Amino acid sequence: MAMRCPVCGETAHVRSSFYATKTTKESYHQCKNIECSCTFKTLETLYSIIRRPLSPDEIEKKAEPDLLPKQSNVHCLSKYGDNFKVAT
Repeated sequence: MAMRCPVCGETAHVRSSFYATKTTKESYHQCKNIECSCTFKTLETLYSIIRRPLSPDEIEKKAEPDLLPKQSNVHCLSKYGDNFKVAT
């Protein structure tokens, strides 16, 4: 991941990084501008999870056919007013 140098605004690239914790990564950046050559550290932290994936058990449970709505004896009124059975 590239960032802008805080001193000159030029692109700075990650030279090395490591996970400080399970959700925080510490990175060392160096400016590409040879006249600046600023070296700095950043912390990248997980803020929140927007959508968590389903576990295999939850996926299996959602796929069970008895959880699906049952359509039996469904009737519909046609534009002429007579009832007929809807094919299921």
